[in-house]
Amino acid sequence: MGVAKSSYYYELNKKDWIARYEHLKKELTDIVDKHPGYGYRRIQAELKRRGYIINHKVLRKLLRAWKLAIKRKTRRAKSGIQKILDGFGESVNVIRGISCPTPFQVICCDVTEIVYGSGKVYLAACLDINTKRLLGWTIDKSPRISLVIGAYRKARRYLKKINVDLSKVIFHSDQGSVYTSYSYVTALVKDLVTLSYSRKGTPADNPEVESFFGRLKEEWGDVFADAKTEKEVIALINEAISYYNGERLHSTFDYMTPDEYVASQFKTVAYA
Repeated sequence: MGVAKSSYYYELNKKDWIARYEHLKKELTDIVDKHPGYGYRRIQAELKRRGYIINHKVLRKLLRAWKLAIKRKTRRAKSGIQKILDGFGESVNVIRGISCPTPFQVICCDVTEIVYGSGKVYLAACLDINTKRLLGWTIDKSPRISLVIGAYRKARRYLKKINVDLSKVIFHSDQGSVYTSYSYVTALVKDLVTLSYSRKGTPADNPEVESFFGRLKEEWGDVFADAKTEKEVIALINEAISYYNGERLHSTFDYMTPDEYVASQFKTVAYA
């Protein structure tokens, strides 16, 4: 039949090898159906929970042989808030028509990852477009919802200290899950703050805070990278932000620091 002897016995032995694990096929199929996002490590752990011990190399071969090793993705259902934003279309970006915002009229928010010697942390920031001052920020090892709410609350405290009417303030961000969460939206709506969002897939809708993150990493990235612990890198990030607000000169307003510019615009200023 034109088939090499070695090929014939290879395929024959292969079938015999797979047949030895036929009792696992039902279990593996059930695990993949219930947990479509699992990789082979979690599948192996789930098998162990069910009383089956199997080498990971054998498991991967079985997944391929039974066509269970295809790339699997889970689909997260959209929240009610995300559905509402989808209905607004491009009009979710409230700040697009504001070319020259006044001090503390538009606050842009975002989250970035900062790498240090033995890991990474996440920085959530709230930046005023007009004064260039960072009003609120928080740092955590996970980009969780509490991270962005913490940054907002710190910005809110600053705004209240200088007697800014929150009902006249717009907080702008992308449509990431933390910024469209019920907890975050509720916190802002309770304060009568106006919410604005970038259009999907349009990073250019939030350039000011992106620019801030870029400068921060360009000027302080090597310093952060030398930090050995989470506590050390957090202290360095706070130092960098303190320097940015209180000492770094900006050509935008005749080489004043953000704090000096705010003081020139408001008679009474309480620094955060």
